[in-house]
Amino acid sequence: MDFLQEITQDIFPIGGAVLTALLWFSFLKKTDVFEAESELNLILAFIIGFLTPTLALWIYYAFEVLGFNTNGEPFNDLAFSIFGIGLIEELSKIFGVLLVIKLLKKQINEPIDYLIFTSVTALGFAVRENYIYFHNYGTELITGRALYSSLIHIINATICVYGIYCYKLFKKGRPILNTIAAILAAVFSHGLFDFFLINNVLGTCSTYVSLIIYLIGINFWTQMINNALNFSPFFTTNFIKPSSQIFYTIIFWFIILYLYKSFFVFYFNDIQTLGIAIVKDIITDGLFILIMALRVSRISLNQNEYNLIRIQIPIKWARNKDEDLKLFWLFPLKIRGENQQEFNFIRYINKPFHIKPIIQETSILPNRVQISIIKKVKFKYEAIGYIVVLNQFIFNKDQKFLLLPNLASLNTKTPTATLKFYTKERLEHKTSTIITLSRPQKFIKKIMGIIYYFLNIDKHPSVKDFPTVCEVYIE
Repeated sequence: MDFLQEITQDIFPIGGAVLTALLWFSFLKKTDVFEAESELNLILAFIIGFLTPTLALWIYYAFEVLGFNTNGEPFNDLAFSIFGIGLIEELSKIFGVLLVIKLLKKQINEPIDYLIFTSVTALGFAVRENYIYFHNYGTELITGRALYSSLIHIINATICVYGIYCYKLFKKGRPILNTIAAILAAVFSHGLFDFFLINNVLGTCSTYVSLIIYLIGINFWTQMINNALNFSPFFTTNFIKPSSQIFYTIIFWFIILYLYKSFFVFYFNDIQTLGIAIVKDIITDGLFILIMALRVSRISLNQNEYNLIRIQIPIKWARNKDEDLKLFWLFPLKIRGENQQEFNFIRYINKPFHIKPIIQETSILPNRVQISIIKKVKFKYEAIGYIVVLNQFIFNKDQKFLLLPNLASLNTKTPTATLKFYTKERLEHKTSTIITLSRPQKFIKKIMGIIYYFLNIDKHPSVKDFPTVCEVYIE
């Protein structure tokens, strides 16, 4: 029996590492919606990533010889977390990613390819690290490593590569400044995440600081993926699948991971220990799995639209009657990004379709009207709408309208929406004169831009500013 247990203790870590890889590999495959990469190229990137921890291990050995390691002192542990973990591991991953990009440069033909190959390379790094942890500390760590540590590796590597190639892909910022800022952000994010887990300098609050860093990272990662998809030369709305598929894929793989972990715990312990482990996991990880799965599945596609990457957690106060849940049944909260009701309308872009008033008796529209979507627009509090024209001249032939998805509708096959009159002056703020700014004025403008960025000031118009025509549903 001892021999059998010894074998299984070697097998379980391998299985746990493989399942973790399959979880994020499946997610990345579904995210690459326009021009999918071949499995062979992804496997090559994964193998290179799997080998990159060797670089970090050599440097860790050198640090150990020099006596540079954690010792419980806050300043020492902070320095080691940032420069002994964050810097070393991120540089190791960057080396692997740049090698992958060099080898596969002919296959990289859209912005999302850089992020996909980066994520897969970082996943290879994380899987190697996970195997070591599972082997040394037990496979019961599988769900925590899959949910937090593996994703942190992927997120921070993506931040580095996004900064390195941001100017090339989006013509944003300056190449050298982008690169330095991105690498510093990734190193400090990684280092601080580890520091507050290693050192309880803030007592029980230390873990919560790591979780906040993790949540901000999730939102950062999703925004980068979103921008990359919007600038794809293969962009089309013809083959886009429901975003809920990504959500259910993640949930499916986490169920598999929990079943695997449960079998491991039961095999080496008893049913009571298993029960305690399940309850503990639901309490500690359940909410974070839900938040993560919802946020990374909620992309907002709009061709050639670049959105500023903001420092935000994935949850916001819901102000458009679009809440995902009510905290204590009182406070409406929404996971950022487009939910399924908002995302549904993307498939109607560039395709004439028909709408019908929900209540015909009180509507000024005829029974059935053909419309076309011209443009997707954003409003205050991250609301999404579409500028549309009626293909039948019921009002002024130049009159345009706004179509706002009904976020309370549960019917995703027949979406409902609010039709509003579109007033150009309220949506587009233009000036007829060109003002030349002096250097001090330009400097003040930049400072104000930075303030707006960190305060997350929303300058979009509110949906309440536009008069309602009627409620409609899509045929």
